[in-house]
Amino acid sequence: MATVRLLPISRWLTCVSHCVRNVSTSGGALSPERPHVSAAAFEKGCTGYYCNRNPRNLELLGLADKPKGFETKNQRVDYYHRLMLDVSSRHVTAYVNHSNGVKVVEASTKEFCISRHLYKTSDVCAALNVGRVLAERCKETGLYRVMWEHKYDREHKKVKAFIKAFSRSGVRLHEPKVRKTLPSPGTLPI
Repeated sequence: MATVRLLPISRWLTCVSHCVRNVSTSGGALSPERPHVSAAAFEKGCTGYYCNRNPRNLELLGLADKPKGFETKNQRVDYYHRLMLDVSSRHVTAYVNHSNGVKVVEASTKEFCISRHLYKTSDVCAALNVGRVLAERCKETGLYRVMWEHKYDREHKKVKAFIKAFSRSGVRLHEPKVRKTLPSPGTLPI
């Protein structure tokens, strides 16, 4: 069995600060050459190279542009991830859509692993459990903020139970505001 050696926080911070300093002085993180790393920093476990491969990093920071869409459309499109709830007479289905139209996460009482624990697949208890399961799946995929725009009446018991279970699990029902980045000094605005 392999053992993992953890660095104390003070050594880790000095290593990270040294790596960032080397990356910034070597021409940026996007340069194909690896920056020079001293032997002391290499012994601490610092390679001097960092590449963020998370495609949603700008969305999580609120720096990516949200699609604006047309003002005449009846549905908003200015979101990164949108929570949708479909309540029918037989099933409760909830899912999270990305702004490009792809379903990221879904939970439904049509799934056997959820419906086998329920007495009925369309009551308040079913909506509560679908909200709890969907929130756990969102956290597993790294979604901690989604936009909730309800098409149902918020006073409906099923919707109340779903939202209560979803928000209690630690997922926020609003997204970060888009931060406008200012151009660097000495450049002309486009």
